[in-house]
Amino acid sequence: MGIRLLQWLEDKTCHRVEQTAEGFELWLLPGKQEEFDELVRTIRDDMTGEFSAFPRGNDVGGFECVHIIVHDPAKFALALKSLR
Repeated sequence: MGIRLLQWLEDKTCHRVEQTAEGFELWLLPGKQEEFDELVRTIRDDMTGEFSAFPRGNDVGGFECVHIIVHDPAKFALALKSLR
């Protein structure tokens, strides 16, 4: 499992994380628009065969959320568990 994806889930300086049936959603924290937009662009640009990312825009021209679908949930669960 890519360490970058794990880092994005662990480092919550500009977003909160919600687990979904398919993966995760990262949501913008108030006052962190610029940092969150940069993170979403990085996630979108770094997509691999391990996950897909679907950003959602907001009414100010930035992003409010990115939905990350993990392609191998069992492998990802093991990698996430090893960090805790």
